Amino acid sequence: MPSTPADETPRTPGAGKATIATTPLTVITVPTPGPPTSSKDKPIARHKKWVSIIALTMLCGGVLAVLCVGFFVPATAEQYAQEAVSLDLSSLSVDSFTEAGVKVRVRANVDVDARRVKNWYVRTIGRVGTAMVRSVHVNDLQIKAWAPNYHWAFLGEARVPAMTIDLQNGHTTILNFVADIMPPDVETIRLLAAEYLSGNLHTLNVVGAADLTLKKGFLWLNRRDIFRKFTLSDLPSLPAFDLTKIYIQEVQLDNKKAILANVSVVIENPYPFALEVPPLGFQVSIPGCDANSRIKTAAATTSDIIIKSRKDILVDASGLVQSLPAKLVAACPGSDLSPMDLFLGNYLHGQKAIVFVSGDGSNKDDRVPEWLVKMLSSVTVPVPFPGHNFENVIRSFSLSHVNIKLPDGNSDAPMLSATIEAIIALPEEMNLPLNITKLKATADTSYLKKKFGTLDIKDWIPAESERVPDKNLLRVRGVVRDAPLNVSNYEVFSQVIQKMLFGGGNVNLGINGTADAGIDTFLGDFVVHDLPASGNITLDVPKFGNMPHPKLNDIKIDSSTEKSMNLIISVSMENPTPWEAVVPYSNLLLSHDGFVLGNGTVRDLHLTKGVNNITVEAAWDPITYGGEGGLEAAEKMMGHYISGHNISLTLSTHKGSFPSIPALGKALENIKITIPAPRLGSSNPSEPPAHFIESATMHLFSSSADFVIKNPLPHNGILMHVLDGEAIYEGSTLGTINYTNKFLIKPGKNGATHTPRLPVNWNMDSVGYDAMWAVFGGDLKIYAQAWARLSIGNCLMRVFYNGSEPIGAHIRI
Repeated sequence: MPSTPADETPRTPGAGKATIATTPLTVITVPTPGPPTSSKDKPIARHKKWVSIIALTMLCGGVLAVLCVGFFVPATAEQYAQEAVSLDLSSLSVDSFTEAGVKVRVRANVDVDARRVKNWYVRTIGRVGTAMVRSVHVNDLQIKAWAPNYHWAFLGEARVPAMTIDLQNGHTTILNFVADIMPPDVETIRLLAAEYLSGNLHTLNVVGAADLTLKKGFLWLNRRDIFRKFTLSDLPSLPAFDLTKIYIQEVQLDNKKAILANVSVVIENPYPFALEVPPLGFQVSIPGCDANSRIKTAAATTSDIIIKSRKDILVDASGLVQSLPAKLVAACPGSDLSPMDLFLGNYLHGQKAIVFVSGDGSNKDDRVPEWLVKMLSSVTVPVPFPGHNFENVIRSFSLSHVNIKLPDGNSDAPMLSATIEAIIALPEEMNLPLNITKLKATADTSYLKKKFGTLDIKDWIPAESERVPDKNLLRVRGVVRDAPLNVSNYEVFSQVIQKMLFGGGNVNLGINGTADAGIDTFLGDFVVHDLPASGNITLDVPKFGNMPHPKLNDIKIDSSTEKSMNLIISVSMENPTPWEAVVPYSNLLLSHDGFVLGNGTVRDLHLTKGVNNITVEAAWDPITYGGEGGLEAAEKMMGHYISGHNISLTLSTHKGSFPSIPALGKALENIKITIPAPRLGSSNPSEPPAHFIESATMHLFSSSADFVIKNPLPHNGILMHVLDGEAIYEGSTLGTINYTNKFLIKPGKNGATHTPRLPVNWNMDSVGYDAMWAVFGGDLKIYAQAWARLSIGNCLMRVFYNGSEPIGAHIRI
């Protein structure tokens, strides 16, 4: 009897070909099958087709072999039967289910071709013998099969009706009959399924037994019990399938909320089998904490399934989740992840998540026999559940109310506090009310595609979410407090700072990392880990030049030497943005006209939205920082300042600007910011300043003048050593003063200072002199300029006063 050709055996793509190898015809004794002893519980679902194929093979081979044994040399007949006969199975379909099994309609062709016999003697004897017999009638046939390697587990029984087979060379018998198939018991299915699904069942040895009775005309031929060994090798894998549709939504069931999932699956069917499957009930489980544990999660029901020969199978199913078992969302021992966390993590990362499907033991349709319900309930099949690709899931990502805190000795990295808002695209197949209640994340941050640091939100932060109306989007907000920003590239980070200070507008940063989200649903709370968090952070910051100018509130000379002073300066600065910054210590260089004049130190700065009061410790030391050129620039600046001219100060960073982060100071080295010098009591540098010389009185007969001076320093007096000046009217010198006696200008908080009368040398030929007599007893607008040698504390300096505004001079006798 020839073995079934390998190329006629159905196979799945990528799977090995299934073949049936048979042994020569023999009569053997079959021991009574014993009960299976395996404790494994995974099933196999292909026993019916193998029983049918075995039945056909035994039927055709047995007919020819018995005939040959009866009329010819047994060995020759056996070889002819093995090589000349072939079986082509056209289709195998389930005709109907019965209480004991299933009726299977078989369509097949039995072909006899002597040319396949290589030996001339065997071929000739076979052709002559079959030509004499021509055809034979086979009585009703009962075939049973066992698996000897599995303690002779009973594989099933097939009952084939009577039929006539043409034995002549070159003839083909077309078979079309209905066979009764009785499947094995549940334990046998579990035994073989466990082996198959675990990958241990590569070949299956089968022993078939049949009681064969033949008839030729009115002559009954001898009755024989025939047995045959088969080897089923290269068993095909489970057919490939494609999840074409999944839609998950919330529904009301008996006034209670539930989750309904509708699924459509297309399964490849390369086999010539047909079947109509009534609705069936299943239970769906997901893996538990232990490798072998299963947690029932959902109940599922299929619709009618129509299986056609060699056509893809469409399966529509719906699953219902009414509640989640406590152990499904409880953390596994030694872990902070629950089975639900692990399942969702695989799904949301595009990885295949395994679900286990088995019959639920209930009968959904009268057409389904009880034995099939029991068999399905014993079957547990692992099914890969394809994950969702979450690329580009974050549509936008922004920060507001940002607070950046530089290290203060208790930490090594800047700390970031902010309100995070993200727009997340939900899967189109999901229509569920979700609420994200907490977040944590780790993400690399970059600028112009260059990484400069890592944001590490390692602790859970509170969050809230809401559905964007009419869109499958979720808006998520969370508040981060003191999350470390581990800067790895301060050179790139300095570019971000400079863009924020001088660029104005939006600063776009890249972010790439993962986030964990705590999700709250009516079924319970669970956590999704390692969600991709990639996108852009948009920082909307005003250009520094558009920021309100600082207001000088107070200034005090704390200590001084002959060439230097230490000042305590109080300023107010308005921050119109929601951004905040905490700087434990910073130091900036102060320069004017290209020369460094000193430095300013700010400690424990907390810059918040609105008006901020800042204390600056300033060191005025132009000789040390700028040499003689620095001293000249300093005295020139001081003269312009008290004269009421607009001047500017340049603030610049240096290596030691931020000692808690030396790398940041180095990266920001030589960043320069030029601001108008603030005036006492004013934040508007264009606002006319308070006059240093408020008024003057000219005494004509005594040739003298006295002045009312307002000291800009509220706490420190100014000691005038030498005054060499002149009064100017309409461009000509009205008079000059050269006064070498010291006098004190008292601190500004004590009010204006009335100077002693200073001798004046009038210019009798000037137009101003005539003008004074013309307005005698009244006032005259004059300009004043002077070189003055003065001291503030112990610090001596020589300044030039050149009033920007005229002085109201009272002309007296």
